[in-house]
Amino acid sequence: MFTHKSIPSSGMLIVTARVAAHPLAAQLSGGARRSHPIVMMIDTGARFSVVTETILTSLGIPPIGSTDVRTSLQHVVQRPVYRIIVALEFGDEYGRQHTAEIPLSVIASPPAPTNLPKDMSMALPTVSF
Repeated sequence: MFTHKSIPSSGMLIVTARVAAHPLAAQLSGGARRSHPIVMMIDTGARFSVVTETILTSLGIPPIGSTDVRTSLQHVVQRPVYRIIVALEFGDEYGRQHTAEIPLSVIASPPAPTNLPKDMSMALPTVSF
């Protein structure tokens, strides 16, 4: 079921979805197309869509290349690029359930440092697009 939360003061829309390998990538790897639940922020001004590297590797999604990314400290680093599907489930006005699958190229965010206090780590992975 499609769930969302709006944060009016920021204009952000947060939704739940599932991430899976793009069908062609899954076919090439010969593996089953597993998915992983995520919470994502819809950000129409984002230059890149980001998914945690941990989720991408746990799903066995291979990178299709890499790109330069400028960090908040203005360093340029190379990050892998992946082709995925983001699936949103929603109900229509007749009570029927539907799934919209959106193909997306994303960059992988590095895993969170292990030395952070527990209350500083994110409870759920996010993606923005």
